[in-house]
Amino acid sequence: MLADVQQPRERWMVWRNDPLTLYHGTVGAHATDIETNGIDIIKCRIRRDFGQGFYTTRREGQAIEFANHTYNKMAALFRRNRGIDPTCAAVVQYTVDRNILGMLDTLAFVVPDQGWQDFVKNCRSSAYDHKGPGAFYQVVYGPVSTVTGETSRWYEQLSFHSDAAIRTLRFTRVRRGAPRL
Repeated sequence: MLADVQQPRERWMVWRNDPLTLYHGTVGAHATDIETNGIDIIKCRIRRDFGQGFYTTRREGQAIEFANHTYNKMAALFRRNRGIDPTCAAVVQYTVDRNILGMLDTLAFVVPDQGWQDFVKNCRSSAYDHKGPGAFYQVVYGPVSTVTGETSRWYEQLSFHSDAAIRTLRFTRVRRGAPRL
């Protein structure tokens, strides 16, 4: 016979949908432009994993790595008189309201499966429209791809592809370093 055992009261965490903190790794020159003028989709590079957009991550360490990599690459070009002076590595921090983010037209890839690979291949080709000619998801989330189409399970990206999506981001601060943050 089983005895009726009193279970200890568990404390359940209540989901509050706190603002989400996002980071964008870049260089000082670009961070200053973002601080001064805001994010401009037109300035974002095309043919990226999820197409032309503004890329962020929830992982500050990942953004720092990207900022340092970008700084080193741009500084080498600048020394050869082939580019702008990056000045330093920089990480731009934002917050976004999860409820507002949830109302946007969003595509999410949880794992780097065949669908993710096909989507990345499409976005990196000349036909980078997400949903047909001139049609894009406002936000795309998923793993980061390498040049060869592989991924690191620790790298993620949340990209913003419309002005409406960009307006959900609230600038918090910029951290600058030379070149390590």
